[in-house]
Amino acid sequence: DMSVLSGRDLAGLLDHSDGWIRDTAQRLIVESGDLACIPDLLSVARNSNNSVGTVHALWSVEGLLIELGNQVRRRKGDGAVFEVNSRSEFEAPALTPATWAACLAFLNHPNSNIQTAAIRVCESLSQGKQLFQAELLAELEKKFDSYARPVLFQSALTAGNLSMPQALPLMAQLASDHCDERLIREALMSGLHEWEVTFLQHILKRSDWSKSSSGRVLMLRSLAKAVAAKKGVASFGLFLDTVETQSGELTWRAESLLSGALAELQYGNGNLVVFSHRPSVWESLTHHPSSVVRDLIEKMSIHMRWPGHSLYASNQETEEGGKFVHRETVSSEQGKALYQQICAGCHGTDGEGLKAVAPPLKRSEWVRGSSARLIRIALHGMQGPLHVMGKRYEPPEILTEMPPLSVLEDSQLSSILNFIRNEWEEHAEWIMPVDVEMIREMTSGREIPWSENELLEIQ
Repeated sequence: DMSVLSGRDLAGLLDHSDGWIRDTAQRLIVESGDLACIPDLLSVARNSNNSVGTVHALWSVEGLLIELGNQVRRRKGDGAVFEVNSRSEFEAPALTPATWAACLAFLNHPNSNIQTAAIRVCESLSQGKQLFQAELLAELEKKFDSYARPVLFQSALTAGNLSMPQALPLMAQLASDHCDERLIREALMSGLHEWEVTFLQHILKRSDWSKSSSGRVLMLRSLAKAVAAKKGVASFGLFLDTVETQSGELTWRAESLLSGALAELQYGNGNLVVFSHRPSVWESLTHHPSSVVRDLIEKMSIHMRWPGHSLYASNQETEEGGKFVHRETVSSEQGKALYQQICAGCHGTDGEGLKAVAPPLKRSEWVRGSSARLIRIALHGMQGPLHVMGKRYEPPEILTEMPPLSVLEDSQLSSILNFIRNEWEEHAEWIMPVDVEMIREMTSGREIPWSENELLEIQ
């Protein structure tokens, strides 16, 4: 019965020839929580006659030390289902410098399986410990050029889980030396969440990125696709600034980046990139010496908007009372279809409202007025009483509350809102998906419908 064995005895079984015995010994060690056996485990790791025993011993050390952070334990106690962020929500509070140094030393072991395991274990143990992460990065930077391919792959994965931007130089070096390998490229991309533009700037500063190769082209395209997929105005603006500087012998880099961005804009989620003003480098890009760049920019322009853009007001633009009326055919048709499917059952096919269900939308000040209020109503719902065109509505004349529509995408919500704001002889300012996205983020903690008084405080 292995359950009666001491931690030292169990540690001695980690290099047993029987896999079941090894796995059971490791499980019992971790379940025991006995930190006193860590020296025995490190001894097994150093002296085992096979790599399997060393790997089991290292993971046993990790299993004893790692635990969920306080914040996660509180959420777990609530009984809710939640996701765990491995970058920030695990910690090893009992990890000592001596144990850390012992684990880190295995990165220099001659066996590649042990090196890979040591990198993963050290990545886990160093979470939340800046000094240990810096030491791990330094060790990887010093050794990675001698690592076998599987270890390089793990190094790329681990770098993306360490502190940013400190890990970016290592990732840039890996990209420079091994971007022709698909798995390395994908491993690097998986760890760059929100850091794609900064990483791009890192690699473009390197002299070894002046010459084109198939791997470098593919890496640049992947980075550009990731930036375009987010539709973030700030990051996309920096991306365009970076592209604009690529000319002459570096034109291949501009062409690679723009082709990647265009592919995402054309075949991604379909949302537009909406700027508050024309990007400062746009004029320069449209007159780039490369005809390929100019063609790509022209095609990208269809998927972008800013005041003064030829498609900003889309297919029809008239001026009424000093305001422009915007109508986008595709969005309008989508909005009409969604309205009939989702909203007409309560508000009527022509927005006239239904007795004992919902007030009218036609000529409603809630629809024609502040877009900030209307977006909030759509995202989180609204509860009565409320006033529409001077008339008070409350149960039983209407339902207690309007349900939220937050499950819809930003583009779907904006198309519905634009439909009701510009149908039935109404003309109101156009709402873009980015407007919905911004307010969705601002009100992400909201869990109950809005009241009239709350909304009237919002301009």
